[in-house]
Amino acid sequence: PSPAPGPAAAPGAQTASAEGGISTLVYGEVDDPFLAQVKRAVERELHYPRKARQFHIEGTAVVQFIVNAQGELTELKLFKSAGHPMLDKAAMRALDDAQSSWGKPRNTVRLRFPIQFKLAG
Repeated sequence: PSPAPGPAAAPGAQTASAEGGISTLVYGEVDDPFLAQVKRAVERELHYPRKARQFHIEGTAVVQFIVNAQGELTELKLFKSAGHPMLDKAAMRALDDAQSSWGKPRNTVRLRFPIQFKLAG
């Protein structure tokens, strides 16, 4: 039997579902202060790769990772590539660098958000 028809879920739509007891907080779908704090910390650490800038390479990487109750980053993965390895690497590096500047969540949480590389002009 086929599953009952229902509203089609957008990719990554399991907004605040709990997978293994861990809530997934998706930027743009939930208004969570910790998620916003982490995203701001990452954006402060983000460096646009010089070569990508030179060749006008733009894109948006979507990262997903877990922050445990001690505020430590685990299970970091690229949820969706920015379309260029240079941008993906810069996104992952920014997350790594920002780790020390965010606080601790109330519980272990899985976060997912876009990191945009866009040239002005």
